[in-house]
Amino acid sequence: MKTLAIALLAISLTGCATVQQNFGKPDDFAKCAAADVVTTAAGIGSGLIHEINPLTKALAIPALGHVGSVVVPVIGLSIAGYYFLKWLDKPQVTAAAAVITCGSAARNVWLMR
Repeated sequence: MKTLAIALLAISLTGCATVQQNFGKPDDFAKCAAADVVTTAAGIGSGLIHEINPLTKALAIPALGHVGSVVVPVIGLSIAGYYFLKWLDKPQVTAAAAVITCGSAARNVWLMR
């Protein structure tokens, strides 16, 4: 599990590092959201983390199983967030959302170590 956590941390940091290079682009948010989805799936699947986002928990689909019930709403919210941020076209808001989302991915990796 430690090797997986290190690999996921590397993926997360790569996505988060681009936020500083391309300040406020929706693609930055997408990279951080992808890191969050991957680390959430790995953490939930391993039993080392539990979802704490109340919106994700409210949208959980129990019929999809232990991991799917959480990961599917995370993916859906990430896609919705991407298109919302693209529509909003406010680089500062997009950058803030990317930082928060990368923070979630980093938190997941930290808890899996």
